[in-house]
Amino acid sequence: MRPYLFSIPLLLVACGGDGSGSESPIDGPIDGRTDLPIDAPATTDAAPEPEPPWDTRPPLTNGAWVRVRNRCSFPLWIHSAGSSGVLQPDDVRLAPGESRDYEAPANWSAARVTAYGDGPRTGELEKAEMTLSASGNLVSLNYNITYVDWVGLPLRVAGAGGECSDAQHAVSCNVPQAEVLSGCPSQLRAGDICLSPRSYCLNPVNQGQPFCHSLDGEIARCVSTIAGCAQHNGATTPEVFACSGSFANAPRLCAALNRHMLDAPDDPDPSHWYATAPYNTYSKWVHEVCPGIYAFSYDDWLEQGGFRSCRGTELRITFCPAG
Repeated sequence: MRPYLFSIPLLLVACGGDGSGSESPIDGPIDGRTDLPIDAPATTDAAPEPEPPWDTRPPLTNGAWVRVRNRCSFPLWIHSAGSSGVLQPDDVRLAPGESRDYEAPANWSAARVTAYGDGPRTGELEKAEMTLSASGNLVSLNYNITYVDWVGLPLRVAGAGGECSDAQHAVSCNVPQAEVLSGCPSQLRAGDICLSPRSYCLNPVNQGQPFCHSLDGEIARCVSTIAGCAQHNGATTPEVFACSGSFANAPRLCAALNRHMLDAPDDPDPSHWYATAPYNTYSKWVHEVCPGIYAFSYDDWLEQGGFRSCRGTELRITFCPAG
């Protein structure tokens, strides 16, 4: 992923967190909810209501608004932290339909706005990532949605004001929350989230599972037949899923192995990817459900990551934009 944002390959322990100080992925339903399907897609009787418009706020003189909305059917607790501190008020509980506007500094790097489902900083579900920097009378907004660690909630992030255009600069997963985990590869389901293969396979408990060796043969083929791949001799499937180890500085080959594109690693047509097994079944599923959002660390190779950038006055974040 792009180096100035926050997600990097990190070791999880016993379904533990992402190494950034966040809590471990949860093991059971939040607040007793059972509305997240495991084996079969959920069905809805009506199309979701469109997200309501945002009201107008005057620009800040030295910063940007970070505006957070909860359209999920259950409460969320919001924690927003970055290099220049924590946005206040911290750990706010947002009931369904509620929103909160925060004043963020004009220079605020390696920042995350994180939603928790069990209480303040308990039961991490999803996050938006961003770096803000002063740019004249506007703020340079660099942001993304990432499912590199897991999928927990649908999410929408968009810059607004200044030179930002919702049509050009929004990134979104628009599936209804009750359906977002439908199709999660069964071995990756962990309560209310779908773990990514890197999160699952970098956990030592799971490294003997066949799933965590599913790309071994492709790695061996890469080493023996693909130019520039010999240096990856001895690499493992978990390292490919995480783009770590010898693949930490090899975005082209790491992306090719995840997508089963060793024979055409520079083919930019996503319709050709994931056509023949073995491949990263999680990233294929993520791109089917939420197109154009990071599912592994170098998923932006050939411009497929969920990164956006514009000069504006506010950042709008909606958890469960389709309800």
